[in-house]
Amino acid sequence: MALRAMEEQQHIIGSLHELVRTLKRRVGELEGARPGGGAAPAEERRELQEALAASEHARGAAEGRCASLAATAASAEKDMEVLVAHVQDVEFQLERERRARQLADGTCARLTESAAALQTEAHHAGLERTRWKALATALAHRMEPSVQSRVLLHIRAIEEEDDRRRGDGPRRAAAPPAVVESASPEVHSAWRRSCDDPAPAGSGARAGPALPSLSTYPAPLRRAGARAVGPLPPL
Repeated sequence: MALRAMEEQQHIIGSLHELVRTLKRRVGELEGARPGGGAAPAEERRELQEALAASEHARGAAEGRCASLAATAASAEKDMEVLVAHVQDVEFQLERERRARQLADGTCARLTESAAALQTEAHHAGLERTRWKALATALAHRMEPSVQSRVLLHIRAIEEEDDRRRGDGPRRAAAPPAVVESASPEVHSAWRRSCDDPAPAGSGARAGPALPSLSTYPAPLRRAGARAVGPLPPL
């Protein structure tokens, strides 16, 4: 718009220059036609005055038009400055959103990898837990009936406590359940070893509850306030 206004101004100025040259040529012709330097005829004088009046009128109109175009150009420049500032602000917002999206994508990728690793670890831990439970249950069923029920009760208590810990969050060392606390020192020690026994190096799996050695069972399993039970039969 500013370029168009400048072109119009140049066109108007060119028209004025052409009009001035025409008037000068006409005046020269009239002066050359005056006999002996006398006064010009009335008709030529009237035409000259009309031409001068038309020139003045055209000049005033051209100046008004130039002023209007100059105001329009100034307004267009201000609008352009506002638009440029708005475009810069939009570009800044887009750049910030792009960086935030990149950060979110990176975080999402890392969380996805962590979730996959935790899922694999949980799967391995579940398999290991199932194997240890099956082994402990099989050993318990080979014991005397009077001892078997108590051992199965301990296995269920340990399983329930492990389920509670897994529901509350990551596995962590915790106090043994009440039923284990009230059991014999051998069962209590076996529970402690099952919580403290680390996983083999490089296996990537979480350590499961270590079963007590058969050598820990010859001593009678004793509950607080209960009578002693004889030694376990040989396997």
